[in-house]
Amino acid sequence: MPLSSSRSGTTSLYSSSNAGMYLIRSIAINQDPWGLPAFRINAGTNAGRDDLGFDPRLPTELQWGRHLANGDIAALVLNRLNTTATATLKFADFLPGVSGGAYHVRDVQNKKDLGAKCKSVQFALEPHGTAFVRLTKINDTCTPPAPPPAPAPHCAHWNGPCRGCSDGSKACPFPVPPLPPCPSGYTNHSSGYWSNPVQPTPGLVGKTVAQCAAACGPGCKGFEVYDPEGVTVPQSGCYTYETQLKLPFTADARGLIRTCVKS
Repeated sequence: MPLSSSRSGTTSLYSSSNAGMYLIRSIAINQDPWGLPAFRINAGTNAGRDDLGFDPRLPTELQWGRHLANGDIAALVLNRLNTTATATLKFADFLPGVSGGAYHVRDVQNKKDLGAKCKSVQFALEPHGTAFVRLTKINDTCTPPAPPPAPAPHCAHWNGPCRGCSDGSKACPFPVPPLPPCPSGYTNHSSGYWSNPVQPTPGLVGKTVAQCAAACGPGCKGFEVYDPEGVTVPQSGCYTYETQLKLPFTADARGLIRTCVKS
């Protein structure tokens, strides 16, 4: 039975809408120079493939494979059910005693790559739908994929999550990295702010501690730089206290604010 044969009118999430194009894409497999016949893959008769149906004489799914001249394997999967089904093609079924390994999977019907798969590949098949793929061996063992990078820490501040965090559900471990010291002429104060800061203009956004001190005028009593290390915001904010340090003073236990008082 040629592997490229297909039941007329079947549809699949992995099938082409044009039957003629489907045949054109499969002709290289159909006319492979080895000319080996397709073999049936554990179609309900293997104890390890009970996912193909309980009755070995009438499996809910049929699978065939064909070894090609260049070492690739072509495989065809048919969903015999009247409902959508998930089919699993297991690479260990291709050769006796082979654990399966990793294969690069090419979707012949949709003319697209499905990428590298380890030990098996799954297809969502419509009723009586097919999947037709070509598999190229990568290696005999599956190397576990590298773990994804650790997410940025979740850092909550007064009006939203920290920079680079998806939400504010988890506080960052504070204190944050040491804050820059107050420059000459100013004394380090505990982290926090008084009740009458001058709100930063655009020119006072993104300032360092030294630059904020320079913006503090002759009568300035002190200043604060919110988050000069950029833990929660992309740009720091420089706030000055031009006339007095009006109580109450709100402490910041997280240590995000460098607060300086004129000596």
